[in-house]
Amino acid sequence: MSDDTRAPPDLAAIWREFAGAPGARRPDFRFDPDFYGHRYADVAGEPDPAARARHFADVGEAEGRNPTLYRETAGDFPHLDEVVAYLVRDPRLKAAIAGGVPGAAELTFELMALGDPVDRQVADFSVQHYRTVSPDLATAPDIALFLHYVKFGHREGRPVLARLRRNVTEGARAFDPARRTVIVATHEFSATGAPMVALDLARRAADTFNVVVLGLRRASGELVERFAEVAVAVAVTERPFEEWAYLDPGPLDHADFAVLNSVECFPLVKALVAREVPFVSYVHEFTNYTLPAYKCVVTALYAERVLFSSETVRRSWAGVLADAGFDIDRDSAIVPQDVLVPAAVPEDEYRAARSRLEGLIGTAIGDRRVVYGAGQVHWRKGTDIFAMLAAGARRTDPDTIFVWIGDGLDHEDFHVGVWVEKHLADGGVNDPAGNLFFLPAGPYYRDVCRAADVLFLSSRLDPLPNVVFDAARFGCGVVLFAGASGFDDARYLAEPIMWRVPFGDLAAAAGTIAAIPVKTLKDGAFAVRPDAAPEGTAGAASGDMSGTPSGRAAGAAPEAAAVFDRIVGDLGARLAASAPPAGDGAYDVGILYGPSDPPGLRARERRTVWRHGRRAVWQSRAEAEGAVAASGNWVHRTLRIAPYREMLPAGLPPYRIHVHAYYTDAFAGDLSRHAAYRHAERVVATTDTEEKADGLEAAGRAAGVAVEARLVPNRGRDVLPFLALFDGGGDGTGDDNDIWCHVHLKRSVGLGPTSPGEVWRAFLMRILLGGPERLSSALALVRRPEIGLVTAFDPYILGWTGSRRLLAALQARMDRGDGERWDGAPADGGPAGMDRAALDRAGMDRTLPDHPLLFPMGNMFWAKTGTVRAMKRLFGPDYPWPGEPLPGDGTVFHLIERLWPAAAALSGRDSVFLDKPDEPRV
Repeated sequence: MSDDTRAPPDLAAIWREFAGAPGARRPDFRFDPDFYGHRYADVAGEPDPAARARHFADVGEAEGRNPTLYRETAGDFPHLDEVVAYLVRDPRLKAAIAGGVPGAAELTFELMALGDPVDRQVADFSVQHYRTVSPDLATAPDIALFLHYVKFGHREGRPVLARLRRNVTEGARAFDPARRTVIVATHEFSATGAPMVALDLARRAADTFNVVVLGLRRASGELVERFAEVAVAVAVTERPFEEWAYLDPGPLDHADFAVLNSVECFPLVKALVAREVPFVSYVHEFTNYTLPAYKCVVTALYAERVLFSSETVRRSWAGVLADAGFDIDRDSAIVPQDVLVPAAVPEDEYRAARSRLEGLIGTAIGDRRVVYGAGQVHWRKGTDIFAMLAAGARRTDPDTIFVWIGDGLDHEDFHVGVWVEKHLADGGVNDPAGNLFFLPAGPYYRDVCRAADVLFLSSRLDPLPNVVFDAARFGCGVVLFAGASGFDDARYLAEPIMWRVPFGDLAAAAGTIAAIPVKTLKDGAFAVRPDAAPEGTAGAASGDMSGTPSGRAAGAAPEAAAVFDRIVGDLGARLAASAPPAGDGAYDVGILYGPSDPPGLRARERRTVWRHGRRAVWQSRAEAEGAVAASGNWVHRTLRIAPYREMLPAGLPPYRIHVHAYYTDAFAGDLSRHAAYRHAERVVATTDTEEKADGLEAAGRAAGVAVEARLVPNRGRDVLPFLALFDGGGDGTGDDNDIWCHVHLKRSVGLGPTSPGEVWRAFLMRILLGGPERLSSALALVRRPEIGLVTAFDPYILGWTGSRRLLAALQARMDRGDGERWDGAPADGGPAGMDRAALDRAGMDRTLPDHPLLFPMGNMFWAKTGTVRAMKRLFGPDYPWPGEPLPGDGTVFHLIERLWPAAAALSGRDSVFLDKPDEPRV
């Protein structure tokens, strides 16, 4: 037994060390003269801090008054010292609190209450950090934020500096100032596909670089220590942009570049662009399931280069890359993370593995065929498909055993686990007399690979799963769905150990598996040998969907060790070739950074995009005009940009305004803000309830505007209610030159008057309708016979985005001419179909452009009736419109928003976009 005879720390000296200027007015942390004066009115008029201290000693203490905020808080909150003990960082204070030194917790609390920077120096708390990660408390005073965490935030589990710092692991490698520093990013630290690839990259990088590993989530945390073995430091934060400044200064601040392994690392982009750290993204994900889609957009816009694990994955990104103006040949490459090396298993290992597998599943295997699947239990991985294949095989191939190994089976997970559990249970899972077995992920994974004969890759979509590389190394055959993975790349089509079957065809999969020979012994090792397959199962046709193997690949994948070297070399060449743009552009808008961020960051991100030659924000009106002029597409030839002007309400043509008002609260304000309502021939407002309709008409009466309220179903957002005006009689029989303005109030509930959505809407309304006394020049333009559409010129550049998925079907419809009349009626009269002038303008080629360049973003515009009719003909009278609720992008209504210039062109007219750079867009 040993006694700790160390003297307790001098708390008063520690107070003086950190208190600074406040310490001169307050020499003793146990008494706060300012707190005391503010709390007690009878001493508030006494300016001398010493006199206040005497009052407390003579009167206040006996009366039970509180001399400090700590004492007051401790009286209300009995667990205060526990929170302080959790937060304290200074080793002297930490030891004093742990040792029960009187006053240690109070001193720590009072130092934290001084705020920035003392709080983060003595404790794992920063009031500025807490404000940053608690947007609901952003306007609270510093001391209120501190007390909020102490009393509520700690109990609620809110993020705090303590969590961030405790998610930093010191690496085994020392920082070498002579080396360059690279950030290797992983979205999580589970021992699964993408994180394992990131670990391999970090290992390679550590040979020549200082490596700092940044991750967004710990997940299981299995790989944290393995990353730390090759890194200077490993840090985990879900808010890298917000929390970067609160990580202790160190190697992170010396980063020369970064490698983002997985598109799921996209939150790091905001932090890297802010600090001008160039990065390469190594992408393994299909866009189909990478949602929200802006993850892919951010990656495509800001990465110096994007490396894809397979050509099949890159093809899924084609639309995103086209929308971003991404140069695929220059700025992307295919770099598989591993090389496919078919091999064999030594006889002793094979037999030992089969014996162990028998013990794991509780049934004899002998020489029976073993088929395995591997990965997280999920629809994407096709765990349910694997179970259904096993169920069918009980009848057709009863001697084959099916084993799935992986984590994630949660019988309380309604979205996946409940239903997979049903599949497994009905398949008699883990019944020794059955054929289907489930093993959680564990150290026996390689034994399963050694013992098995076939890997069935049941995935619906899987980029380039590592389990296939593992299967090949352990002598297994691989059966997989065509069109479902990166193993459709040309380099793998001729691999003799791979059998492709049509997507989702379980009968073909079962038949193929039954025909694959089990592992056979040759030269002391076991492997599946396709040359021993029964006649009729061997083939070599690229794209063969019959379930037959397809021969040996002509080329081999690069060694995994070369991936990092490829990244470094490509990045160096790309940076050397790029030149910064001139200026910050005409429009102060951003994508990563909003109005609350410093304007310098918005300019920095725009310059980053422009340096890459990509599209996100127009640099100027002239740039947009140049892009339009450079395109020969029939739609683009009809686009014009003009400056916004205002006009007096005199000599106006007749016009009508349609307002779709699913939400009605802003309508009365619109009527007073825009004189265009008062001068309209008609104002038609559509909504979905009688109560709303009554409110719209009442707002009109109060403003002196006659409002025709019409009830419509809540279907088709604002698009269908507008198009429906032109059905049949009434407005549907009007002249093609009738002028309509279409606006809407449909927005997210709870948007305030200064929200980004409301600022955008105000931007559109001002450009389309003008102000309270004068009207927009849009009306003067749309009255011209050659103009069919007028809308706002938006500084942002959007492509087809998710609606690109619908283009092929629409293009086919246009090519067939469905729903159109070819009667050559003139553009300026009559309810004709596509007119002869439009055919001449189109040059008989109506192929829609690969990028729309300009369209009425927000779906608000002026249009002639002829333009609307052309749009309706594109879809015909019997189009099956989808119902609500709808996705946020990629619907036919988002497509229509982008098609209005094409509709105007089809009606033989041009589209004009009004530029008002001084109008706030965000």
